[in-house]
Amino acid sequence: YKAMFGSVAGSLVGLYIIHRLMKAVLLKNRKINSAEKMTVVLTLFLLFSGIVGFISEPISNAVSRNAEKKADLFAVKLTKDPEAGITAFQKLSKNSLSQVNPPFLVKIFRYDHPTMLERMKYLEAEEK
Repeated sequence: YKAMFGSVAGSLVGLYIIHRLMKAVLLKNRKINSAEKMTVVLTLFLLFSGIVGFISEPISNAVSRNAEKKADLFAVKLTKDPEAGITAFQKLSKNSLSQVNPPFLVKIFRYDHPTMLERMKYLEAEEK
């Protein structure tokens, strides 16, 4: 429920920001006719949606990575076998050819799950 509420709240905040940006731009260009205004509105909406989405992506990914970490740790607590999780992540890394430790910016903008290296490290910590 928290993730769903956060997603809806984030969307509403993003749409409000887009609304304010579009309103500011349109107020400066009052001389355009209604047909041109519709084109400008659609173009601005798409442009500002892309910008707001790009800016909010790291936040959304961080929340998702945190939830995934909690899920991994819960699975270890439930099974009492962190070694099985480590082995599974090693096999998954090998089979999917994914980067075990991607560059920081790639992780921030593209990864909504912890990296395989992070997952194996915190499972090893649980093992001790």
